[in-house]
Amino acid sequence: LCILGVKCFQVVYLLLQPYLPWAVRTVALSGIAGFTLLISLVSDLLSLLTLHISIFYTISARWHGVQTRVLGSLWRLFRGRKRNVLRGRIDACDYSLDQLLLGTLLFTLLVFLFPTTFIYYLLFCIPYLFVGIVQAVIRMTVSLMNHFPISTLVL
Repeated sequence: LCILGVKCFQVVYLLLQPYLPWAVRTVALSGIAGFTLLISLVSDLLSLLTLHISIFYTISARWHGVQTRVLGSLWRLFRGRKRNVLRGRIDACDYSLDQLLLGTLLFTLLVFLFPTTFIYYLLFCIPYLFVGIVQAVIRMTVSLMNHFPISTLVL
């Protein structure tokens, strides 16, 4: 799944590569309109350039969440319990031998795969959080520049 995402990003990057110098020049020339517009465009360009990180983080977060929920459900199956959705509680349940055997096999498989998928989740979570922190700092800078009374201090 991630290899397919990398291939898609490579195709998009090759299509957009001729326009990248134009985008950088546009951002540089926007400095004429003011510092806040320049910073805002840099933030937008950063979000476009790190779109693949956001997509990979979303995919890995969804997979990690699904795997965690399935492990919880299989753990309840292993203990002879099931979740009652209508009443919002966990009830006792008698499972057949085939259901327990299949559940135990799936539980074992997912438990051994969990560290690998968790590392992939962390691999994409850390850059996503770093980009989010950088964008938050840029937004705070723009907000400070827009609301700080520089003109009254200069005069």
